[in-house]
Amino acid sequence: MRQVVFILPSGSARPIGGHKVVFEYANKLIEDGFKVSIVMPAVLKWKEISFQKKIFGILRYVYFNFKKNRYLPYSWFNLNKKINIFWCLNLSEKNIPKSDYIFATACETAEYVAEYNKDKGEKFYLIQSHENWAMEEKRLYATYKKPMKKIVISKFLKNLIDQYDKNNIYIENGLDNTKFFKIENIKKEKNTLMMLYHFDEKVKQSKKALHILEKLKIKYIDLKLILFGLPERPKDLPEWIEYHKMPKQDLLVQLYNRARIFISPSLIEGWALPPAEAMLSGTCVCVTNIPGHEYVEHLKTGYKVHKNLENLYEGLDFLLGNENIIENLEKNGQNYISNFNWENSYQKLKTYILN
Repeated sequence: MRQVVFILPSGSARPIGGHKVVFEYANKLIEDGFKVSIVMPAVLKWKEISFQKKIFGILRYVYFNFKKNRYLPYSWFNLNKKINIFWCLNLSEKNIPKSDYIFATACETAEYVAEYNKDKGEKFYLIQSHENWAMEEKRLYATYKKPMKKIVISKFLKNLIDQYDKNNIYIENGLDNTKFFKIENIKKEKNTLMMLYHFDEKVKQSKKALHILEKLKIKYIDLKLILFGLPERPKDLPEWIEYHKMPKQDLLVQLYNRARIFISPSLIEGWALPPAEAMLSGTCVCVTNIPGHEYVEHLKTGYKVHKNLENLYEGLDFLLGNENIIENLEKNGQNYISNFNWENSYQKLKTYILN
């Protein structure tokens, strides 16, 4: 039985887009007869942190080892229980199981995987974002040159990686139309917007978008906003905003179906999952014009605004005032994004690693 190991940069107690992609592939692999293991470290950059932080890391490792639900993803993702999960102190080679194929899934993990011995498996690097927020760019680009076969999830990333290593393949992310779909008995709620709320303001711009939506509320008195995210409801959120902390799958697809427009105001994405899920659920999307939203074509499959959100107000005002355009973008967006599915993506990945 062929063995595959994925190296994650952390535990997975909370939803993380990059982890979700790994879990989708892991499920497909194990259903296809592979043996699959996922490694999750308590401390990522062990050699670079202070002695004091190492002590805290050891304590975290021991504590979470007893409180297993604190690093496992089962509360938010239906990961096959046959998949072995290794919770380890750090990514030292002694903590990594032997395999036939091993995947780095983030730039920090790529630095480790590149140095492992051959018995850890043939090396792959799943590149899911331009992670210049995770390390300085010179160091990041050095990971692209390391002797690993690269898999990129967007055309933008392929163009970037080609500059450093031609030994890569573009495999788009997939979607599951059994989880995200249009629910016929749920009617779209007039002037209802939806958005993911994220604490990383420099990347996600959630608060900046909220300020703009508050101005839009002045013109549209009946405007509603549905937010969902990882933290507890922010204390400063106005009462007219509905908030859901880590909604379960069934609730999330219902929220997508209620919304008239889904907003994604991010500055950086690898291949943004939430707006794609909203599109598959039959919802019009309004997104920033960044490479991570490459599946949205302006006024054809969605609506695009400048990445600094300077015309977000005008864009939403235009959409809310043109019902026929929203309906057209809903249909076109859903039809187009339906071409992205996990089975197709998995078959490409399987063919690549076996060849």
